[in-house]
Amino acid sequence: MPKRKAACRSDYTLKRRFINKFNEYTPWQDIGHGEWLSLEDVQDKIKVLVQNYRSKHVEVWFEKDGKLLDYNGNVTDEPIKFIPK
Repeated sequence: MPKRKAACRSDYTLKRRFINKFNEYTPWQDIGHGEWLSLEDVQDKIKVLVQNYRSKHVEVWFEKDGKLLDYNGNVTDEPIKFIPK
């Protein structure tokens, strides 16, 4: 009997999108999935995702266990927004 591949389940998901020069949202980019270690670990990954785009409007989708979370790990209904200064 052939072996079945185990279902891969990750604890959290990160996606990223930008607002282009026409003020339109770009499609979500699936950045990665990971095993939950700590909130600080995910915050570090989010910082890396946006550090090279400080002059652009960036939104990050942080989902854990099917719930959308903000940067501090609180349940929210919108992605994390990073607005350029």
